[in-house]
Amino acid sequence: MPRLDGPPVSSADGRFEQFRLIQARRLAGWDRAELAARTGISVLDIMRWECNIGQPRHYQLVKLSEALGVPLAFFAPGRPHCRLDTSDLHWCSTEGRA
Repeated sequence: MPRLDGPPVSSADGRFEQFRLIQARRLAGWDRAELAARTGISVLDIMRWECNIGQPRHYQLVKLSEALGVPLAFFAPGRPHCRLDTSDLHWCSTEGRA
């Protein structure tokens, strides 16, 4: 069984691409609070990772991957690692929202 408290890693070289987390969350149509509720990870931690302040630990990355329906490799740097099905997505502008 893998250690759940291991060091922050997301790929073979231990790097994490914060923009991939933002992309997957937005494609799911969730805000940070929704992702936090679905994973049990704090909103503050999600915000920090999206702002490139620290990296999730492996077990947190597994939770994110499962909740968002993407493979772990999706969060590794570089493009493209995998393709997301965007056929059912609805995009709307958040411009002007308070």
